[in-house]
Amino acid sequence: MGSGFQEFLVELFEPVGGVGFRKMFGGIGIFRDGLMFALVADDTLYLKADDNTAIDFKAEGSGPFVYDGKDRPVVMQYWRLPERLYDDPDEFREEYNRNRLTIPNWQSFKQRRINVWLTSARPWIA
Repeated sequence: MGSGFQEFLVELFEPVGGVGFRKMFGGIGIFRDGLMFALVADDTLYLKADDNTAIDFKAEGSGPFVYDGKDRPVVMQYWRLPERLYDDPDEFREEYNRNRLTIPNWQSFKQRRINVWLTSARPWIA
């Protein structure tokens, strides 16, 4: 990661532990336990949200991540992190944990990924 904002994100997520960053589509995907729960585009952090947490983000003046699709703009279920959370590490961790719990079936999704990996064809295995 190169920019000052990216270095700031490493510090911001450090107390959460186990978080990885991967360059994707001109931005950055943020992962934990093999699941992408946040993204960065144009030095803006977006957290994955469900319908309930999206309402909370909207109430704080945040907006969803939108990109230009082939025919129309595409709205994703990632919402811009409210500004107040950048300055308070404890509140940030609380918001992270709350959002992590809203990701549908976090545990079952992890297990499904493991099961797919275990059962998928691997030509290199004899």
